[in-house]
Amino acid sequence: HNLGYIFKIRKNSDSSGSVPSSLKTVKVSNGKEKVTLFNDSFGNCSDINEIIIGEGVESIDYHAFYNCKSLQKITISGTDLTTIRGKAFEDCISLTLFELPACVTELEPTAFYRCVNLVTLTAAEGNEKYRSEENCIIETETKKIIAGCEESVIPASVISIGESAFEGCSFAEITIPSNIVEIGNSAFSGCGNLEKVNLSKGLETIGTSAFENCSELTGINIPATVTSIGNNAFKDCTAISEITFGERIETIGDSAFYNTAITSIEMPASVTSIGYEAFYGCNELTSVKLNEGLKAIGSYAFYSTAITSIEIPASVTSIGYEAFYECNELTSVTLNEGLETIGGYAFYSTTITSIEIPASVTSIGYGAFSECNELASVTLNEGLETIGGYAFYSTAIKSIEIPASVTSIGYNAFGNCEKVERITVPFVGDGAENKYIGYIFGAESYEENASAIPEVLTRVEVLGGEIADNAFYGCDGIMSVTLSGDITAIGDNAFKDCTAISEITLNEGLKTIGVSAFENCSALMGINIPSTVTSIGDNTFSGCSLITEITIPESVNQIGNNAFSGCTALTEIHYAGTEANWANVTKGENWIDESCTVVFDKTEEEPAPEEPAPEEPGTGEGSGESGNDENQSPDVPENGENDNPVTEETGEEENGNEGTL
Repeated sequence: HNLGYIFKIRKNSDSSGSVPSSLKTVKVSNGKEKVTLFNDSFGNCSDINEIIIGEGVESIDYHAFYNCKSLQKITISGTDLTTIRGKAFEDCISLTLFELPACVTELEPTAFYRCVNLVTLTAAEGNEKYRSEENCIIETETKKIIAGCEESVIPASVISIGESAFEGCSFAEITIPSNIVEIGNSAFSGCGNLEKVNLSKGLETIGTSAFENCSELTGINIPATVTSIGNNAFKDCTAISEITFGERIETIGDSAFYNTAITSIEMPASVTSIGYEAFYGCNELTSVKLNEGLKAIGSYAFYSTAITSIEIPASVTSIGYEAFYECNELTSVTLNEGLETIGGYAFYSTTITSIEIPASVTSIGYGAFSECNELASVTLNEGLETIGGYAFYSTAIKSIEIPASVTSIGYNAFGNCEKVERITVPFVGDGAENKYIGYIFGAESYEENASAIPEVLTRVEVLGGEIADNAFYGCDGIMSVTLSGDITAIGDNAFKDCTAISEITLNEGLKTIGVSAFENCSALMGINIPSTVTSIGDNTFSGCSLITEITIPESVNQIGNNAFSGCTALTEIHYAGTEANWANVTKGENWIDESCTVVFDKTEEEPAPEEPAPEEPGTGEGSGESGNDENQSPDVPENGENDNPVTEETGEEENGNEGTL
């Protein structure tokens, strides 16, 4: 389907190198049937300067005359041509004029893409779909400019500029009059020489890629009537340093100002969303002011900008993925109540020193504050539910307090946080299958607990959940552990080989302590076992050589083998019950060293005294009988002592009632 075929067979190629350079004029017609000039039919025929389209040609396809650099004149003499496809005459740089024939009913955008010397563009009389004015081809019914050229002026009779209408043109300035309400997609895209655009009130919509890659454009003033800026609208306009937004704009599209040179922006209160990559790579952008009314900040919105501080309005509910990623100059971030989600890597590698997460936030995404090496203070509030993996990886946090509302903590969420000295967690691990403390610090198994947790971490508080098997196994730097909340069991080996733990607080409600749970906690000097514990497993306190005192509550009914063996400083164990109760406790082999004795904190209970027999009727005071009845006892004071004391010398009573005992 290309001209070169009749000169030299070249399959699937254009006509370059095949058509003789002496060929200057080509006429195409077909009297038998209608034909299409297909893709690259005359592509790269750089010496042809005139094309005549005769009868029988109904369509000129995409790239049909691509890069015909010498083509100066196109004559359409036939009446069968109905369609001219996009980029049909791309890079025909010698073409200066074109008249659209009356027979054409479909002219696609970009038909004259990068025809940089095209200065005259008209439509023939009698064309029922298109007309021309001011070197613009206009769709009559819609009042839309379909195609323009280097000398076009936007006429007052149109209301919109169509898709790609001026794409690739080389003019330096364009004025958009007030009658224009919409600039279509790619309308001025790739106008590499465009330095100035005058937008007027009345404009409402700036379409996708409308001015993309206008690399000489230095500034833009968005009129107050504009409500929407489309995706990529000013993308790669690398010279734009200043932009002013009108007060009615609602949405800023994805990549709208991607890789521009703007230095500051103030978002009007009318803006509700900032799209994906909206200001991505704006390396000169140092100041951003966001106002109430904004609801969402899209992913990558301010990626790698130079902003130094940001306050997120209370109206914002979400911050997108990598929204402020590698904003290396960002030192201050203020988040307000109303925010709900912080996306993955949202503040990655910023230089913030502190952050307070509002109570309204339910989710902190994967890597959200990762590599914020200056971040030393983090406040998390009740209401937070999810902390993603690597969320605070490689920060300078010293103290972590995770609220009880959190239900999930991702892998390595606090990995490489070498300055953490204390941490409060709602549970151990991730809240699901991985139930060992090292998981949130990057340990792949409990065996890596010791190497994963920070060396300076000495104090841990667990608010609830489950202390599973091996939960703190081998954490030889932790000195103090507090368990609280609803913990009912401590698993096997839970604190085994935690050789630095000197104090541990167990919660009321705890019922079972597993096998070897505190084995070889050689710095532990004492422990208070809650009154709710019923079982102490094998080797539970084996090798706790510094424990000097321990009390076993009455609730315990089972003590495992070697439970207290090797507690060399322990000389006696207190049992909170009686010796009789103690006899009912099941005790394993060698549960205690022979040198240790058991002391019972309660003695056996005395039997209750018998109640005195009730008096018979007719006896006692007021009965009318003599008080000297032989069955009547003498009066005795309530304190049980006789009113007639015995003397120290004779032992006789002082009164003379000798016959009365």
